[in-house]
Amino acid sequence: DDFVQLLRSCPRLYELTVRVAYFRIKPRVYRQLQQLRTPIRAFHIHLSIEGTDVLYRFLNLWPSIRFLGVHGCAPGDPPTHRSPLSLYELRYEVNAGIAASRLISWLLPRTVKPPLRVLKVGQDFPVGADDILISYASGIRSLTVWNMPAKHIMDRFMNLEELSLIHPPWNLAEDAPTMEHGAFSTYWSIQPSVLDALRRLANKLPRLRQITLDEDACREPHEFAPLRAACDLHSI
Repeated sequence: DDFVQLLRSCPRLYELTVRVAYFRIKPRVYRQLQQLRTPIRAFHIHLSIEGTDVLYRFLNLWPSIRFLGVHGCAPGDPPTHRSPLSLYELRYEVNAGIAASRLISWLLPRTVKPPLRVLKVGQDFPVGADDILISYASGIRSLTVWNMPAKHIMDRFMNLEELSLIHPPWNLAEDAPTMEHGAFSTYWSIQPSVLDALRRLANKLPRLRQITLDEDACREPHEFAPLRAACDLHSI
């Protein structure tokens, strides 16, 4: 009831973040939430329990959601009906649980003109979900994954402007002429082969304007001299 009153007091609420440790929506409360028709556009849910259906119940309440973040434990299996959402941004950072490909397939149904522009997956892209990534690739502007997807997938990202990798390989996406920002993180000092690949990016990609590395990758500043020189040459 308190949750209903809170939403009722914010009739134009744009963004909502919910942390769920134990949550059960009573039928009466759910009906009240349906009647509110709150026009939420951005929704983030942090799950501390596995297997709950609360995510899907929230999403059915607010088909207006365009920016979705799913974090923490894995929810239960998705429902059989089609997702009500048409997402512009999906951030999926979920621990192991149900097959991630099933959930992502539900969140990103096949459509003629996919609206998705920002995709962040806090792990390797799920096995079995390559066809989803390929079907949405041409519209995506910003992609964040742990490791570089296979080349036959990356070739489909014809309009990619931002690429973020947690574990960058030596063979970075040099064939991405639309890229404007590359962000690369690692749990250890970045390897010379990756630095050389970044230098090649700086020299090859005409629209590249920013390269971001995390602090842990920058333990040996002198190793960055060739990359810094290439960046200075191209105003990056």
